Amino acid sequence: MDLLHTNEFWFLLIVAVSYALVLGSYAISRQALMVFFSVFYVILLTAGMYTSEVFGVFAATGSIMYAGSFLVTDIMAEKYGRSEARKYMYIQLAVSLLIPLLSWLALQATPIEASIERHEQLQHVFSNSFRISIAMVATIAIAQNFDIWLFHFIKKITGEKHLWLRNNLSTAVSQFMDSFIFWGIAMYGIAPNLWQIILSAYVIKLIAAAIDTPFIYLVKKITPLDERK
Repeated sequence: MDLLHTNEFWFLLIVAVSYALVLGSYAISRQALMVFFSVFYVILLTAGMYTSEVFGVFAATGSIMYAGSFLVTDIMAEKYGRSEARKYMYIQLAVSLLIPLLSWLALQATPIEASIERHEQLQHVFSNSFRISIAMVATIAIAQNFDIWLFHFIKKITGEKHLWLRNNLSTAVSQFMDSFIFWGIAMYGIAPNLWQIILSAYVIKLIAAAIDTPFIYLVKKITPLDERK
């Protein structure tokens, strides 16, 4: 089978590109990372529900890309502390609420005839965005907040040692909470195989989380340009 035509190849590429962009934007500045983080969430809200099969399990693009948000908050928690990590969590909450609201307002205007088809396409894209937005807000407020707390708690015990442990353990636990809350809200009453979706999403996120370990070690060696003297 041609490697370029496998979902597994594209899964690994999406993960690698997402993590590389996290590192690249952070190398410029924390502000650049914040901008990328915001754009990242716009993509999640518009294309995140696109689904395929990867490694034999159900996978949504959002489940793959969303793992990058845990890398970002872990980076902030590791290098700057819990309060800085929470700033990024608040950005997640704001974007998750504002994008669906502003999109809905924009689509209330009556389109000209030449734009009717595009208007209908956009309405279709954002038709479920409010439910997804609610799911994301609940997930961020609970799972991301717990991830930041657990990462900080483990660091208090281990000190500067065992970065791999706090990175993977905090993410593994919070990602299960994330999958259960998000898909439980987004797909409850819609999907008959809800538990299969939740468990499949969790497996995909675990794989993505394991891949981020070398990236967070690389971050330890990076000083953003605006912090260099």
